[in-house]
Amino acid sequence: MSLENTLEETQKRLRNLRQTLPREHDFVHDFGEYLADKVNNISNPEMFCLQVELALAELRRGYDRQGQQLQTNLVGQPQPIYGMLRLRVPVIADAVFSSDYAARVREFYASAKTK
Repeated sequence: MSLENTLEETQKRLRNLRQTLPREHDFVHDFGEYLADKVNNISNPEMFCLQVELALAELRRGYDRQGQQLQTNLVGQPQPIYGMLRLRVPVIADAVFSSDYAARVREFYASAKTK
């Protein structure tokens, strides 16, 4: 599979979700901005999904992997907010990646739901 987006382009698209997905909740937009700073490997959809899951875990805890307290309005939200963000990852992928790459992200989250 050829990777159409560079990491820089992916980060830019994640930061611009307010423009590309204007009807999504502000939390989704904020999550895109947070992911833009966290995603550092988009070599395959599974790696992207792993980084998304790590980012969600950090937000739930309120601390990053180095133990630094996070300064974002996404910290301290009720648990259903994180579930909603997780459900929106395929939509985010559709806005950020090629259709083939986004389809594999959707497959990842569809299979995760059945486990």
